[in-house]
Amino acid sequence: MTRVTQVLILAALVAAPAVPAAEPPMKVMEATAMGLMRAIEGGDAEEVWVYLRDHLAPELRARRSDEEWRGMAARMAERHAGLDVGGILVEGPGRVMLEIQGRSGVATFSFDFDPAAPDRIAGLQLAAGPPGGRPDLPPFEPPAGGDPTALAGALDRWLDELARRDLFSGAVAIARGGEILAEGARGLASRRWGVPNRMDTRFDVGSINKSFTKVAVAKLLAEGRLSLDDTVARHLPDFPDPEMAARIRIRHLVEHTSGLGDMFGPEFGRTSKALFREPRDYLELIAAQPLDFEPGERSEYSNGGYIVLGAVVEAAAQTPFAEYITENVFAKAGMEDTGFFDRDVPVPNVAEGYICREEGEGRVCRSNLYELPARGNPAGSAQSTVADLVAFDAALRGGRLLPPEWAAWVLGAPPPAEREPGSSPDLARVGYGIAGGGPGVSAVLEVEGDLQIAVLSNYDRGIAEAMSRVLVRALDRRAAP
Repeated sequence: MTRVTQVLILAALVAAPAVPAAEPPMKVMEATAMGLMRAIEGGDAEEVWVYLRDHLAPELRARRSDEEWRGMAARMAERHAGLDVGGILVEGPGRVMLEIQGRSGVATFSFDFDPAAPDRIAGLQLAAGPPGGRPDLPPFEPPAGGDPTALAGALDRWLDELARRDLFSGAVAIARGGEILAEGARGLASRRWGVPNRMDTRFDVGSINKSFTKVAVAKLLAEGRLSLDDTVARHLPDFPDPEMAARIRIRHLVEHTSGLGDMFGPEFGRTSKALFREPRDYLELIAAQPLDFEPGERSEYSNGGYIVLGAVVEAAAQTPFAEYITENVFAKAGMEDTGFFDRDVPVPNVAEGYICREEGEGRVCRSNLYELPARGNPAGSAQSTVADLVAFDAALRGGRLLPPEWAAWVLGAPPPAEREPGSSPDLARVGYGIAGGGPGVSAVLEVEGDLQIAVLSNYDRGIAEAMSRVLVRALDRRAAP
């Protein structure tokens, strides 16, 4: 299945441990962590020991004898051989967390690094269970045949079990051809006031926003108001770093090849989130970071790049970004409950996000109010419902948002002018997934032909992705209605 997955915190897996010294520190940290995983995967205790010996920071290695480290390596190899890494979760500066599935079940490896020596592991912790309580989900057992009532009953039973364990708070929809066959909501939209989630509750969709932004870019490209080879400088002549703007082209922003870093870092964390409401509010922060690489040299996921892209959309359309998306995406798709809502303004039916972690002797859930910008932006955090996400897919593939050749581009095909004749995908049969995550945010729209699964949650740790994987696999195994 072709996937176009866009997640705020889930980084691309890195297969090789060796990374050139010129790589950005976070990429080195990710690659170093993945190198240990590859050694453990092979099940060779000596290989694991050698990797630890060569990549532990001196201070950490000194805490144990070589014999103790060899014993730990042997236990890792024995318990987790054949592991499957579910994802890399970047917890913050100097920390990488891995979720793994091995023979002994789900576990979490947490790595700490000194940014000055990003190829040396300064802290290593192995914990049973998924990161931050990311669940090992129970199976979903769909009914055979074509009875929507039975499917709805199976979904209700599954969601009841997830809610009983407090693993999920949010809403789910299973649809075929845009028609919702089964749906359900569980948990609380407000833990403070005890307000339950409903099917019309609006949740933060995280990086699913990037697909809305790409639709806007496609519309402007189709109308000739943008070109993929335009520079940022052409549309944003007042960009804070003119030399940077002259090197980056629109295609670089769309394809995550601009070299712009992820601006959701320490400086963003220290700055009042109330200052970030419009795309231009981020430009000084983005431009202050040097490019990680020359534009077009390679691909590296960039939230900052998509925020700049949104500012370009705003300039080319001569319309505020949120207004343009609302008129040209949400309204045309029939997404009546979707919008960019200020977090500090009371808006009906908008769920508050929760970051739930084990603290001390119990589980504490904190609001994500101080973690995310005051309003959603071109890279993430509009608010929507599961029904509206299903409507978005139906409108995109049904030709109501864009001509088919540009809709195919949004879903990952080359631009129409760069496509081989007759190579356009059949949009009715295409499979793709888009996802978003962040503090107190987890969102997925998964499409396989005419089957659509939408999951939105105001818990984080990728619960929506985990649930969509279970649902898709179950429905693939058994004939859906």
